[in-house]
Amino acid sequence: MVQGEDNEYYLRRMYDGTRNKAGCLFIDYENAPFTDRNTVIYGHNLLDGSMFSELTGYREQDYYEAQPDMLLATPDGGYIVEVFAAFVASPGEAGEDISPWMIGWEDDGAFADWLDAAVDRSLIQTGVMVESGDRVLTLSTCINNGRDRFIVMGRLVPAQ
Repeated sequence: MVQGEDNEYYLRRMYDGTRNKAGCLFIDYENAPFTDRNTVIYGHNLLDGSMFSELTGYREQDYYEAQPDMLLATPDGGYIVEVFAAFVASPGEAGEDISPWMIGWEDDGAFADWLDAAVDRSLIQTGVMVESGDRVLTLSTCINNGRDRFIVMGRLVPAQ
């Protein structure tokens, strides 16, 4: 996973900068990865089943129940990602209070409202409780020929 100076560079480049239409997974350029309240990772939804194509399985409750958690390994340690929401979002939501790509909030109450809005939009029911003291991972991929985004959100829990 990489992070660039903007959210365009790695859409069509590999981690080493080599041009490639598949690009690579990358963290939002404005993020302080895994220390911000919400770390956003983008990746393509490829027809060959690679990158973030598996995320769309979270449209179905059965898929979620078979894999309610993900594992995330970073240079600073690992996390269990407890999935709490999965939904379709429009790129037009960027900048709005409900945008899944938000990174900063004015206070704990605004962050809690944002979490509640994500849970309310979810296509799956998880029972995972998220609170204003939690850190979140948001995974974002294109669907519907790029018109929309499929979002999977999880609570970051440091692995023991």
